[in-house]
Amino acid sequence: MLQPTISAKSGAQSELSDSGSLHERLGPKLLEERDIAPSYARFAQTHGSWRNQPDLPLGDLLVALADTLGHNPWDVWLTVDGIIENADTAVDRLYGQESFY
Repeated sequence: MLQPTISAKSGAQSELSDSGSLHERLGPKLLEERDIAPSYARFAQTHGSWRNQPDLPLGDLLVALADTLGHNPWDVWLTVDGIIENADTAVDRLYGQESFY
C-alpha cells in the first residue's frame, strides 16, 4: 500500500521535500486507479483535513493520528486532543438521536 502513496506525492513534486496538500487532492483518485477501495482511498484526503471535518469516522481520525506521529511528534498532543473532542461530540450526537426512537 506504500507505493500508491508515493505515487500521489510524486504527482505533487514539490511535496516530496516540502509540505503541502496537493497530494491529498490527487491521492484518492490515484489509489482508486490502483484498485484501492474508495472507503480506504479517502484517507489520502482526510488525513490532512480532519480538523475541518467534525463528523469523520474513527478510522479517518486514526489515520490522521498515524500521519501526525510520522511527521511531527510535537503535534501528537493536538491530534489526540482533537480526536478526543470529536469522540466527545459523537457521544452527544448519539444521545441526541435517542429522541427519534
